[in-house]
Amino acid sequence: MNKQYLKYLIRQNRIAYLFFGMLYAGMTLAVFISWRGSQDVLGMLNESLLIASGLGIVLTYILPAVLLSFVHRRRSADLYFSLPIKRSELLITTIVFIIGLIWLYFTVSMTAAFLLAPLMDPLRWAKYVLAMGLIIATLTLYHSALFLVANNIFDGVVMIAAYTFFPLVLFLTVEAFTNATIAGIAGYNLSSGIVELFSPFALGVNLLTSIVRSYQMLIPVSPVGPLLLVLYAVISALVVRKEFVYRQTERAEQVSDGFFSYPFVIHIYAFCILIVLAAHQPSFFYLQSNLVWYLILLMIYIVAMFVYRRKVQVRLKDLAVYAGGVVLTLLLNYAAWQTHGFGFTDHYRTDVGTNLVYYYYANVDAADLGKLDNYETGRTANVTVQIKIPLVQKEAYTEVMELFETKRKEGIDGFYNPRSGYTCTLNVCNETVYHNGQQTDYITDNDYRYQIYTPFTEEELVLLSEYGEIRVYYDRYVDETTNYEDMTLEQFLERRGN
Repeated sequence: MNKQYLKYLIRQNRIAYLFFGMLYAGMTLAVFISWRGSQDVLGMLNESLLIASGLGIVLTYILPAVLLSFVHRRRSADLYFSLPIKRSELLITTIVFIIGLIWLYFTVSMTAAFLLAPLMDPLRWAKYVLAMGLIIATLTLYHSALFLVANNIFDGVVMIAAYTFFPLVLFLTVEAFTNATIAGIAGYNLSSGIVELFSPFALGVNLLTSIVRSYQMLIPVSPVGPLLLVLYAVISALVVRKEFVYRQTERAEQVSDGFFSYPFVIHIYAFCILIVLAAHQPSFFYLQSNLVWYLILLMIYIVAMFVYRRKVQVRLKDLAVYAGGVVLTLLLNYAAWQTHGFGFTDHYRTDVGTNLVYYYYANVDAADLGKLDNYETGRTANVTVQIKIPLVQKEAYTEVMELFETKRKEGIDGFYNPRSGYTCTLNVCNETVYHNGQQTDYITDNDYRYQIYTPFTEEELVLLSEYGEIRVYYDRYVDETTNYEDMTLEQFLERRGN
């Protein structure tokens, strides 16, 4: 690090730094303006944490683009790189200054918030400040790397935006593809970790949220998030070093044609959207209905190539690449349907967490709860079954699990061989329970939802009623009016005369 350059950075815009520091603190502490002693102090402190961390994260986007912008201008690139300072010192000083400035803003603001909230818990304060220090350092390095991958300021900003939103696009792509090809997927079984894995921003938000929840609830903070942030910081630092220390000054204001700039961004976005368009039951009907969207995406793809190359040119190679992407994604979707989602459908888990929870819902004929209602008899009953199986006592529920797992397999078969008609719903999930004195918290995982065509028979419902709660919601039509009654299975069968 070069002390003279650090002093230059501080003196260059010291009035602006002071102004933004005061603004940062003012926005963070604004939640306490109307505070009265009876209000929720912890809630206000968490709100100030949200504001302070949000402002800090925003600055990790802005400051690298401002203080490193000289590498993208021809004149300033030649000037800065000709200074009697090693490039490595120039880089380290700039990065350290950005991280230190943002972290100082956050630390001062949060310290003031803790003092105003009469809740000065040194351990909690240290957790927030250290966690935010790691987040600021990682995001500063990451956004600097993205900015430097490009060859001009506009492209640098585009790269930061493109890679920031890419995890969300990937998440939506995985959601669309899994929901279309894997039977039973509900919630975010496979895609829940996508955003965190590919986004240091999401990792940072998740880390701060986990720290807050560790005080509000009983869920411990996982070390995986901080470790991934450190990994991102190391990789980003290596990229920044390569793109800055060994940078050719002639790159300034040129086309950003590096592999991880426009060529990668354009094609990975296009491929993700093509996967979404292909995600449906393989048939000519669906392909024909999406033809307009394929043409619109092709136009967007061509325009993106114009922006990338800075000239209007339609190349046969680009059209061939796009056509190849269409064919590849259609084949990928077809293969997923033929292999039950590449095997994911048949490899669910029933031994995770504390409890295995089954929930069944069906609209049935009140005269026979084992028949689906066709809405023509006028006698409709809604049957709900919820059974929670403690995994430590799973052997005692063998008969129940066999019944539900048979229905699960029926739902899987019905997904890949759909037919018309009414269905009932089977939900399955794993539940983890955390205890601490009188407080209990729950987390559900591995959520699955199936549509089945044959409901449980009344004999099976009677058996299930011995292990869990079964409710019957009965629509009883009397004199052209409807009386709704909610009762247990035993009460319903007794009243009906069984």
